[in-house]
Amino acid sequence: MHLEALPTLLDLAVQNLLRAEALAASALEDLPGELFPPPFKEAFACRKSRILRATVAAWPFPCIPLESLMQTDDLETLKVALDGLDDLLKMKVCPRRCKLQGLDLRNVHQNFWKAPLSGGTPSLPVRWAWQRKSSLQLHCKKMEIWALPVNTVVEILKIFQPDSIEELELNALWELEALACFTPYLGQMRNLRRFLLAGVYKTVPIWGELSPEMENFGTQFFSQSSKLRRLQVLSMNGVYFLKGHLKEVLSSLKIPVADSFRTTTTPLEMLQITQCSLSQADLNYLSQWPVTIQHLKHLGLSGVLLFHVCARPLRILLETVSATLETLKLEDCRMGHSQVRVLPPVLTRCFQLTTINFLENDVAAPVLKGLLHLTCSLRQLTLELYPAPREVHDSMGGVDLELFVHLCPQLMDTLKAIRQPKSACFAADPCRERLDRWTYNQETKLCISWKSGL
Repeated sequence: MHLEALPTLLDLAVQNLLRAEALAASALEDLPGELFPPPFKEAFACRKSRILRATVAAWPFPCIPLESLMQTDDLETLKVALDGLDDLLKMKVCPRRCKLQGLDLRNVHQNFWKAPLSGGTPSLPVRWAWQRKSSLQLHCKKMEIWALPVNTVVEILKIFQPDSIEELELNALWELEALACFTPYLGQMRNLRRFLLAGVYKTVPIWGELSPEMENFGTQFFSQSSKLRRLQVLSMNGVYFLKGHLKEVLSSLKIPVADSFRTTTTPLEMLQITQCSLSQADLNYLSQWPVTIQHLKHLGLSGVLLFHVCARPLRILLETVSATLETLKLEDCRMGHSQVRVLPPVLTRCFQLTTINFLENDVAAPVLKGLLHLTCSLRQLTLELYPAPREVHDSMGGVDLELFVHLCPQLMDTLKAIRQPKSACFAADPCRERLDRWTYNQETKLCISWKSGL
């Protein structure tokens, strides 16, 4: 026989409180602080507007965690909670019990922020905050900007405290003029820790020559990014105006950041520059930038063409980060023998490496075998992606399958003789038309891929 759990005294008290809305407001003055959350949750769930509004006005804690309640697009109930906050703002003397300083709207359902009110007006939280921005501070720790008009983004940024933003992902496909409107706000995000920038080359080819106007804009943009002295993660994908400006981006990270009692430096943990063009001067500066990079765990330069530059700065960089580096991605760098030969010696000291990716580099079988031999000490590797030898590719970009089937198993046997790999793959360059490629991982197969999506 199944017996339902009997309600607790607290459950019964909450139920009685919800039944008597007229008495609830006065009862809140004497209600112990630890008993506030249960009736608030019930009032929110049951849409008891009067109790909900009174509870907000008498809230005895610094913050109301609305994120645990707003898993739906219940804007009407939220409006009642905001009305309670309005009551507080209008009071000349704050109630003795109330200690409320803010509402926590993190982790709410994503559609909640997008849901428009009738008539197509902006969503309730941003519009409500805009109307009260003179008396409120709205903080946002994580902001993602995807395919929004820059004017809309600027209006939103006028509401938030810029220095409250700790994570920013900008992927908006903007023209230069639009990005220029956004740039001043970037410099105000002094506490930014993660900055992911992509999709800002809407009408300009990645490898195209930059006009003087673009060069000038690059200087202006990166002068603002140089103020981001607390960055721990920096990722730039397809930023066509980066070339020649890497020093401006990274130089601020060498400047000590003042703490309350001591001066420290924020360590950069991830640097990812993909599908960008870098100059020899950029690479040289990267190798001379040891102050905050000594704790770097993840380095990615995929899609950065290196066949025409000296790779010695890259080797110096790897020497600097060898004690902490966990992932190294050099896919589609088109490195030849002269570049690849300088890397293996320093790789032997990267004992923490778990992932290496050398796909789409121009390496002959003997050089590739030498690279494999020098990874014998890398016992932490869990994923290894190597290019098929250059001998299997013809001048038209095709693959000699017979030679591929002959050489790749030999290379795998070489690797197994050195150590037992957990997951290793040799892959030919992808077919530019079909985006598929031949891969060997114990067996030869044709796999659909772009970049390292094997």
